[in-house]
Amino acid sequence: MSVIIIGKRCKLCSRYIDPRELIGDVRSGFLCWACLDRHNKSVKALSLNPPRGCQECGVTFARLKETNPKPRMKLHYKDGILEVLCLPCSEKYEPKRKDLYAGTQYGHIRGLK
Repeated sequence: MSVIIIGKRCKLCSRYIDPRELIGDVRSGFLCWACLDRHNKSVKALSLNPPRGCQECGVTFARLKETNPKPRMKLHYKDGILEVLCLPCSEKYEPKRKDLYAGTQYGHIRGLK
């Protein structure tokens, strides 16, 4: 006799979880409680000790301000931690993580299928 398990995939850890143990929606994706807790702790740590710039290429905020008065960075879960990436590094990283972005509204806008 086979067993069927119905679950949704957590967008961060990629595990299939009982839908009652997830938070989120179809547009932004679903998070399990463990990943939500880890996310909240990561955001708090970043707010207390922000990085000097991109954690991939090392470009600093000061360097980015030379060409753009309002430089932008993006947050990504990379290698299990929340990292700040400059826009060029983010553009390179996002297609590598179709598992995170493909099923979201953002992924649809960016063409990540």
